[in-house]
Amino acid sequence: MASQLLVKLQGEIEFTAVASERNYLITYMTLLYKRAVLEGKVINDGRSVNNMEYTMEIMSADSDCSNQASRAFIELGGIKQFSYKFQGGEKFLDITVDKC
Repeated sequence: MASQLLVKLQGEIEFTAVASERNYLITYMTLLYKRAVLEGKVINDGRSVNNMEYTMEIMSADSDCSNQASRAFIELGGIKQFSYKFQGGEKFLDITVDKC
């Protein structure tokens, strides 16, 4: 998943937990830097944070739907959720994939 982040800050993401609740599979990730660092990098790359978030959503769906097991889970009614937060606990982004 870290390799799919559009902002190339390698080694700056940590998988912190995976949980399931009913038909949800939730992956929690922590970005090991502050919001200002992310925003600065995105702006320096000539993009907006909203555009980056949208692209991350599309990439997550594409990745889940191209994986056979993940696609089967979703097609049977499963929902995959990715929850990103910053190191200090500030929420960044929740991505939900519920259809392919």
